[in-house]
Amino acid sequence: MNTSRYSKATQVTVPHPIEGNVQVVMMAPFRWNRYPYTKYQATAADSFSSLAFKAYGSANAWWFIAAMNPQVPHPKELLAADIVQIPT
Repeated sequence: MNTSRYSKATQVTVPHPIEGNVQVVMMAPFRWNRYPYTKYQATAADSFSSLAFKAYGSANAWWFIAAMNPQVPHPKELLAADIVQIPT
């Protein structure tokens, strides 16, 4: 059985201007300072999924790269010329 990586995270209810009250997951930042990584300059064709496929052979590992690059607020907002860190 697969469990969510957020299953033990704190959940809180916050007001939303359109949806009313919504439940959100409070996540602590992941600390990568002990993990080796490779710097990569993204191109217009890149996404976290495509980088994960190149690095790990599975596009499903995109969240591993996303977690190491909090400067990219959303996986779809990866821009050409962005420098990303890919855990090795």
